[in-house]
Formats: sequence, structure tokens, C-alpha cells
Amino acid sequence: TSKSYSGMKRGRNSQSAVATVGTTNGVDAATVGHEPLRKRGRFVASSNESSSEDESQQEADLNGDGESDVEEEGSIKRGSIVRMRMKNFVTYDDCEFAPGPRLNVIMGPNGAGKSTVVCGLALGLGGSTNLLGRAKEISEFIKHGKDSGFIEIELHNPKGENFVVRRELRADNSSEWRLNGQLTNQKQVKKRMRKLNVQVDNLCQFLPQDKVSSFAAMTPYELLRETEKAVGAADMLEKHDELIRLRNESRNLQRQCLEHADHLANLKAANESLERDVLRFREYEKHVKKVNQLLLKRPWLQFERQRTAAVALRNTWMEAKQTLKEQEESQKPLLLKIRKIEAIVKEAGTQKDKGLEALKRLDKQRKDITDRLENLVDQTSATEDEMDSLAQRAEERRQKAAQVEEEIDSLQADLEKMTHVLDGAAEKIPQETQKLKELGVQLQQLQGASFEYKDIKRQKLDDIKNIQRQVRELEDVRARRIETLRRANRDCANAYTWLQENRNMFKGSIYGPLVLELNVADPLHACYLEQSSPFWLLTAFICEEEQDRDAFLREVYETQQLKVNVVKANPYRPDSYEHRYNLDELRQYGFTHYLDQCFDAPSVVKEAFISNASLNSILAGSQTTARNLDRVLAEAPVQRFFTPESYYLKTRSRYGGADSTRVMPLRQARFCGA
Repeated sequence: TSKSYSGMKRGRNSQSAVATVGTTNGVDAATVGHEPLRKRGRFVASSNESSSEDESQQEADLNGDGESDVEEEGSIKRGSIVRMRMKNFVTYDDCEFAPGPRLNVIMGPNGAGKSTVVCGLALGLGGSTNLLGRAKEISEFIKHGKDSGFIEIELHNPKGENFVVRRELRADNSSEWRLNGQLTNQKQVKKRMRKLNVQVDNLCQFLPQDKVSSFAAMTPYELLRETEKAVGAADMLEKHDELIRLRNESRNLQRQCLEHADHLANLKAANESLERDVLRFREYEKHVKKVNQLLLKRPWLQFERQRTAAVALRNTWMEAKQTLKEQEESQKPLLLKIRKIEAIVKEAGTQKDKGLEALKRLDKQRKDITDRLENLVDQTSATEDEMDSLAQRAEERRQKAAQVEEEIDSLQADLEKMTHVLDGAAEKIPQETQKLKELGVQLQQLQGASFEYKDIKRQKLDDIKNIQRQVRELEDVRARRIETLRRANRDCANAYTWLQENRNMFKGSIYGPLVLELNVADPLHACYLEQSSPFWLLTAFICEEEQDRDAFLREVYETQQLKVNVVKANPYRPDSYEHRYNLDELRQYGFTHYLDQCFDAPSVVKEAFISNASLNSILAGSQTTARNLDRVLAEAPVQRFFTPESYYLKTRSRYGGADSTRVMPLRQARFCGA
């Protein structure tokens, strides 16, 4: 229950009214700065102990008893607060006071309720709780133990009835607004406050205690604008903005003027330069005209020079012709001798040609005789060789005949011995016949086994051929992958080439690049696998021995200056990577495999892919999955899966818990599809 109340009084000739409000051991205490000439304002707080004397005094004030204040009304501005009442508001049960037209000061110790009055002004004049920097909910301003309260503020209207704004506060954080007793809303109240130039959101007009730091942080420009809004006329800010705009336009015009002046100066300079160019051009035209005239005159001069030379040559030619005629007459006897000598030389040449032809025929005959002689020598040698061969074969036949005679004698001796043996062997013929039959059966069995062995051998040979063909195909695939890898990461390809040439330097096995160790049967699964695996993993290496890893890194990084990735080798343990969902239950959606089931690789390579790319949690879908996509997204519990066209990633928001699905197009495999 509020126990603090006092009167606010003002001196007739003073500029402000000062009141100190407080409570001492439940007894009201108030001190007034000046002895009042007459009571102008009221500050009343109701309690369970309010006296009848106070109530009568309040009624007298409300009815206008006492001294008239008509002379003071002219000093009250439109929209000034003339009365404020708060009920069940923060610390007050029921508090009402009437401030004066000038400076009003509320004084009291901490907790007396001074800031409560400020909060009531802000919330009652259309402001929100954010302006105060205290509680966020409106229900927190209702007095403890109460379900509702209200703030009522009366504003001066010199042209009629004062404006009375009333805000009902409820425990469910709702408010009810009334303006002059009529039900309204916060928007209409704010509109009315703007007309009255009441700006509770302007720190230059209304400064709550908790917003002092914000006021101190305002720039001079912001302070000027907020001050204009607070104390200036309605159109002052607009005129200020217009002044700023006109100043900017003036600066722009000044800048344009300077630019135009510079442009004019440039044009003048260019004009002067052009004038010099025009003078030079005119001088140039004079020279061109003179050159053209000289060019027209040159052919005539050349003709005259050539005509003079032609006349001189013609005279020289005539003289030379006459001289030649005279020489010919003097040389006729010599010409006759020359012709005779030429005839003799021609005849000698003819005889020479005939002699050469005869010499050629004789040389050809000599060559033919030599060739026939060589052939006869060869034939003689061949005949001698053939005679030697016939003599040798005759000797061999004679020796074979002697051997045959010896064999005939030996066979006749054996025949005589066999005659005695056959007499005793007749009795053993049935037994030997039986053995012979058994041997025949065994022979048939062996022949059958031999045929089976041949079939198995043939099958194994076919298998060997198929394996060799597959090996050749794998080598071709590996070569294509290496070439693709070289285009994508030259350092990785160079490291692989160096490793192939220096494998004897290492104790254990070194795998890599890892993309070359993968064997994917289905091209579609190859696309899934490459899109799920980071590029650094596809181009990484794995060393089984730690010493090999150090040596490999030292050689590649320091010596070769190649940038490659090396992954730690861990053995693959299938029981360490469980599948979250039963694949048999997901087959109804078209899922066929988890990605860790779609490829073969050495155990350490497979472990590296599963641990770094989480392939055991990504499902490989089919066309059935794509056709039932809506069902999959709504019913299937999977988070990441592929279809032949896209990659789907389902996520859940940490804040609202809403599900979202990210869809990415499926990329073609660069390495595994090679």
C-alpha cells in the first residue's frame, strides 16, 4: 500500500514549483520550496488512511474554489499536462497530481516513486515499454497483487475541452485505450500526440533515467534534428531538410560551374591549338598544290629527256649499222673458210658417234659372254656337289642294308625262342585277356578324365584370357584416371609418378591417389561416390608405416615441392560403422545400397572414405526413388540420399525445429567414371 503523498505548490511570481516527497516510518513528510500564494497544482496519493480533510480539499480544488487562476491560463501551452492519475500502477494505489505550466520538479529519496511517474507519462501518452529500458511486458507495471490498473493524463486544449487519455492495463499484457471517454486504439492516440507535438520517443523532449547513456551517445547532428522536432514548429524539420537539399544543390551548381569553366578553358586552349593546326594545314595545302603541279610537269620533262636520248641512240644505231655492213663485206672470205671447217667438224662428229655405238655393242657382247661363263661355272659346281651327294647317299644305303640283314638274323633267332615261349603262354591268355579288359576300362576312364581335364584346362585358359582382358581394361581405366587426375591436380599426378618409380624406398604399402584405388561397378554409383567425397580425399595418399609417411612427405614436400594430402592409415572394421536404418525396410522407396556398399577398395582406403565422407549414412536411390520423391521426403527417416538426377540433404532447424531439404543436381563422375 502506498504511504507517500504530498502537495505540489508554486509561488505566484516564481518560475518553477519544487516539492520533496518521502515517507518516514509511515508518516508523511513534505517540504515546499516557497510559501504558496495560492494552490495551483495537486499531488494526491490515496491510501487506506486518507483523511476526510484531504478529500474535501481535493473537491474544492476540482470545483475551482479559492482564488481564480484565469490570469495564468494564457501561459499554458496547447498539449501541456494539467493532470495525471495512476491507479494500481507500480508502487501507487491511487495517485493524482496537477503540474504547473512551467518547470515542475519531483523530489524524494530512492524508492519514493519518482521514476514511476516518468514511466506513467511514457506509457500513458502512447509509448511502449521499450522506451523505458526496464520491464518488457506491460503487466509488470501493474501493482503487485492487482489484476489491473490504469493511467489517465489530461492535456490542455485552449480551444475547447481538454484532451483526456486513459490507458487500462491488464494482467494478460493487453491494454484498453480511451480518448475523451471514447474507446480508441494506440495508433489513434499516437496520431493525436503528434498533432500536439508530444514526442515521448524523442530523447530531447522525454529522457527516461535508463536512456541517459543513449542520449549521451547521440551525435550533434542527431541532437539538432531531435531538438528541432521537440521545440520547433511543425514545418521546421521540413524546412531544415529543404535547406540541406538547397545547399547540396548550390554546391552541385558551384561544382558544375567550375567544371564548365574548366571545360571552357580547355575548349579555348583546344581552339588555339586548332588555329595553329589550321595555319599549318593551309601551308601544307600550298605545298601539296605545288607538288601536284610539279608532278604534272615531270612526265613532260621525262619525255623530253627520253626523246633526246632516243634520237642520239638512233644516230648511234645508224652509224653502227653502216660499220657492220662494211665489216661484213671485209669478212666474207673468212666466213667461207669457217663454213668449210664447220662442215669438216660435223662429219668428224658423225664418225665419232658411229664409233661410240660400235664400242657400246662390243662392250655389251663382252658382258653377255662373261655372264654365260659365270653361269657355266656355277652349273659345274652344282653338278659336282650333286655327284658328291649321290655318292654319300649310296654309302648310307649300303650301311642300312647291312643293318637290315643283321636285324633279320636277330629276329629269326628271337622267333625260334618265342616258339618255345608261346607254348607256355597259351595257358595265360585268358588271364591276360581279363587284365587287358580291365586295362581297357581304366583306359576309358583315364580318357574320360583326360577329356574332363582338357575341358577344365580350356575353361581355365578362357578364365585366364578374361582376367588378362580385365587387367588390360583396368590398366586402360587407370591410365584414363591418371590423365584426368593430371588435368585436375598436376602435383598429385606428379607425386604418383614419382611413387611408382621409387616404391622400393618404402617398407610398407602406400596407397594413392585414393581415387585410383576405387573399383565401382555401377557408373551411377560412381557419380554418387564422387559427389559425396571431398576432392582432397580423392587425391590423398595413405602410408601404412609411419616411417614411410615421414619419408614420403619429406621427399614430396621438401624435395619435389608438391602439394599433396596424406591420410593416417586405420584398419577397416565394419562393426564400427553401423547403418542407422534397416535397408530392407527402405527398399520400398527404391533405395538399393548404402554408399559404403557400392565400391571395393583396400581396407585402409575404404576406412578413410567412410570415416571422412560418412558414406555409411548416405543411401543410393534409383528411378523408383525419384518417382516416389514426395513419399520419401514425407515418410522416410533418411537425411541424405541420391537419385539418378539429384542429391538431397534434409536438415532440421535448431531454433524452430522446422525441416528443410536442400537439393543439388547430380554431377558426372570425373575419375571413377573414366
